[in-house]
Amino acid sequence: MLVDLDLADLLATFSPSPVVAELHEKQSLLYYESSRFSCGLCARRFGKSYLDAAKLLGGQPGDVSLYGTRKFIDAKAIMLPIFRDLNYRFDLGLKINLSDHTITEPNGSMIRLAGIKDEAAAEDLRGPRYRRVVIDECGTFHSELLQYAVESVLQPALVDSGGDMLLTGTPGEDPDPKDYWFQLTGDPASGLPGKWPTLHGTIYDNTKAKVDPRIALADILRQNNWTEDHPTFRREYLAEWVPDVGSLVFDYLGDFRPGPTMGLTVLSLDFGVVDHTSFTILRQQERPHVWVMQSYSLPGLDIYQIAEHVNGMRQRWRPNYIVADEGALGKGYALTLSRQYNIPVEPAEKRHLRARIDQGRGMLAAEQMHLTEEA
Repeated sequence: MLVDLDLADLLATFSPSPVVAELHEKQSLLYYESSRFSCGLCARRFGKSYLDAAKLLGGQPGDVSLYGTRKFIDAKAIMLPIFRDLNYRFDLGLKINLSDHTITEPNGSMIRLAGIKDEAAAEDLRGPRYRRVVIDECGTFHSELLQYAVESVLQPALVDSGGDMLLTGTPGEDPDPKDYWFQLTGDPASGLPGKWPTLHGTIYDNTKAKVDPRIALADILRQNNWTEDHPTFRREYLAEWVPDVGSLVFDYLGDFRPGPTMGLTVLSLDFGVVDHTSFTILRQQERPHVWVMQSYSLPGLDIYQIAEHVNGMRQRWRPNYIVADEGALGKGYALTLSRQYNIPVEPAEKRHLRARIDQGRGMLAAEQMHLTEEA
């Protein structure tokens, strides 16, 4: 029996979807990456969110794929507009459910949006068998949390499905060899290989941008009085790992003298599993002046040793509040200190972090923040 096949119909069977057909060249390289685990170290406006959406679409009936960022609000803000736009332009028949934050294709394949703000949120992702996992904005994650989410929670969820994982994001502010995101990507700009195959994409690779990037960036450079060597420009628009000393180091031009003997006193904790654990005492007797009374950090402390240091500082300084960075795995430490050692710990405010760094630097420059010898 002879069957007359229309050549156009036959070719259509193998042609990419219209969403994939719109990818620019660098996006296509990452879309068709054959490795199960890969990274995209991409600049701002490279088009990584569109690429992420293209990777997540196209599942089979019953498949579940996952898109995650550190903050759930970012996952919604980034992906929902893209899926709405793709649905409108290409008539994909997507069902976008705002109550359970899923996107469902006509064949029943589902994409789930999630935030991974801490270890508990990562644990919530256990259970489903995922077809594909995309984690975006990896440069905003604490190293230990990203590693825990990838290796302990999400990779096991891909085993029996044979699924794959794509991590995307810009570089972090410090090319630290101990940082998990840096370890995975390496530094493509300098040729340093990472653990996972990594595509490096700059803003100039986005050949389908509505505005020529060179024109847009000329305005940004002029307004900020930057050259193309500025760390922020190289990190955000060229996706290069470059030390930004301004975000890590504070200049102190004052002298060291004893602080006030009383006033509002705060003990600040920054837990470290791989890194050091830091203890800092702040005191304010009159606004706007703040004194750093004591500050030190130690490596390799377990929770019992941390509790001993905290109780020693409580006895000496009588802090009104104890605050801790509960990002990454710190929330578990804070809960243990509170429940097991009866140490009242409050979460540190982490929103608008860069603005707070600039505020702290401004206080130092204005001689409103003072250090003692112990600080």
